[in-house]
Amino acid sequence: MGEFEDIGLFVASYEISTGMAGAPTMHATLVVSTPERTVHGTCTVTQAVNPPLRFAAELTGTFDYLGLMPPSPTNVIVHAIGYPVGTLPNTPIAPTARLDMLLDPSWSDGVANFRYNGVQIDGAKVTLVPPRAVSELPPKEISLVEPSKAGRRPRARAGAK
Repeated sequence: MGEFEDIGLFVASYEISTGMAGAPTMHATLVVSTPERTVHGTCTVTQAVNPPLRFAAELTGTFDYLGLMPPSPTNVIVHAIGYPVGTLPNTPIAPTARLDMLLDPSWSDGVANFRYNGVQIDGAKVTLVPPRAVSELPPKEISLVEPSKAGRRPRARAGAK
């Protein structure tokens, strides 16, 4: 069926947006289990508004293959529901997010509808975010503290108030 049917487990990160200026953008990172046909991961929704929108949820769902008559490609349909980050299992909390995607057979692009906190976005473009090597990430500045001085307070000088 799909190109990745026998892989077992892989990670895919997507940027999902209508492309309109100021529109909400969902960033979803999914761990896909092809034998179980499940997806698990996280999503964030951002928007260039004041104050900035910051929404996050943990996603869980399923996928299936949509095969039409040959020679049409077999597409992938993903359905996932999101709950607040850190929600305990079996907690009676209503979902805060939903993601429905129709992807090409390579899982690299497609279209999606998503919902967060009651806001519905339809017909958004799905783009696979390519992974980056750790060496491509910007370096973090690390301030080193001498081990002999770590955890010690400076001494007060005589005559200082």
